[in-house]
Amino acid sequence: MLKQILFKIRCYYMDLAGFINDKLVVEELLSLDSNAEVQSKITKLDLGILCLFLAIASLIIIAIPLAVNNKLSSSLEILATNDYWSDFTLQTGFISRKSPIIEFVPGDHHSQLEFAQLISFFSEEIISKTKYDISNPEELAFKIISESLIANEDPFFVAAVVFSESSFRTHARSNVGARGLMQIMPKTGEYIARKINYQWKGLHTLDNPTVNLRLGISYIQYLKKIFSGNTHKMLLAYNWGPNNVMKGKNPPSVSISYSAKIQKLRDNWKHAYTQHSGKKDISILQTI
Repeated sequence: MLKQILFKIRCYYMDLAGFINDKLVVEELLSLDSNAEVQSKITKLDLGILCLFLAIASLIIIAIPLAVNNKLSSSLEILATNDYWSDFTLQTGFISRKSPIIEFVPGDHHSQLEFAQLISFFSEEIISKTKYDISNPEELAFKIISESLIANEDPFFVAAVVFSESSFRTHARSNVGARGLMQIMPKTGEYIARKINYQWKGLHTLDNPTVNLRLGISYIQYLKKIFSGNTHKMLLAYNWGPNNVMKGKNPPSVSISYSAKIQKLRDNWKHAYTQHSGKKDISILQTI
């Protein structure tokens, strides 16, 4: 039975390839004519045709899953081994520092897609919101989102702080010496680095955008703890200084506006993202 099947396959492909043009010969072959002369005409082609058939079958088997995977991967493009991109593992909305690449839970396409959608959304906002030339908005969006999720912080909130502080410029400088995306003062950066056991290598440590984000987010969380989770007071402290807020002084109007601006931008971005993605909520943030 197997011999007959293989023989028919062989004849079929010979006919397609033009090796046999005479229909009568084809019919004779398909009837499994045992004539030695007929058999000898195709014996030399047996191995090649069978290999061709197996190769085509293998390509079909491989191509289907690859096509599906490539369709998803093309929208993600978020695997990286670059040290600047940090080291973490995303697990259905939860990230921990474990591996030198981003590694999603196998089959967790929902989190992969949502992560990619967040990168796409923020990269577009980075381009549209700033008048400065941001060389790689996708990479910057990736860093903001990943460092936020690692710290269990809302990336919409962090991105709003970054925009308000530096307009997404990684090497921004202020007149008073604040540096980087989150405009961290060197003394503050050194203090927070000690608290989170990060090696401080001088003020140029703040020039690394990933480190700047990490220290800035840690500082936000430090202030949140001081002010019992009060976002308004935390933002006043970030802008005006925690000592001033703790002393109960009346904050300047610029700091009040700063706090209101960031919270409004965070809310507007969340609303725009849910509208953009067609989602009612952002499941990847549910563990925050």
